[in-house]
Amino acid sequence: MVGNASNPFFPETVRAVTFDVGGTLVAPHPSVGAIYAEVLSTHGFAADPATVERDFRDAFRHHSETLPTSDRAFWERVFRDACASASIPANFFTAAFEDAFAAFAEGRRWRVTDGAAELLGALKVHGYSLAVLSNSDSRFRTVLGDHGLDEYFDHCFLSGEVGFEKPDIRIFRHTEIALGLAPVQILHVGDSSSADYAGATAAGWHAFLLDPPRTTLHSLLRHLA
Repeated sequence: MVGNASNPFFPETVRAVTFDVGGTLVAPHPSVGAIYAEVLSTHGFAADPATVERDFRDAFRHHSETLPTSDRAFWERVFRDACASASIPANFFTAAFEDAFAAFAEGRRWRVTDGAAELLGALKVHGYSLAVLSNSDSRFRTVLGDHGLDEYFDHCFLSGEVGFEKPDIRIFRHTEIALGLAPVQILHVGDSSSADYAGATAAGWHAFLLDPPRTTLHSLLRHLA
């Protein structure tokens, strides 16, 4: 059983649902700032998690304007700016960055978003094909596996592997070809208004924007016919 004509969230044309990962299915735990500060402490540097978190958010916004977020170079620049308050000497920086980069490949550094497993399970029962469509790299394969979420997905499209990032229409077209479906047959779920919602709708897909507390994965689950 799949969608029906009277359901605006799951139109009858939809045969597959794709999901963003970071911020949608999983979120850093307890926060990026806390994890970066913990890594720095193992290298002998003190940093305030709240300050690092604030600087991380600023650095992420700034560098995402010029580099793909799935590139190691992107994360190296973000880490450098986020941890500037710790004044890491150049000869210690590489080792600290490598540990921070590796930390986010561990499932324990992420929490599963409330309602994620329930929604994925219900979608499978209803006959939808599921796929990951995320601006990320292969680390998320391990994260999904550590949390047992990988078993729900038939395909995994990561920008670091595909070569294009949302909202670039090429990653949506790549996904359509791999799934063997037309744009109108795919619904994308994500938390970014530009990369996920605008990107998907521009490609002719259906889209659902997560914007807690207004819209959540539980909101989508309640509308599953």
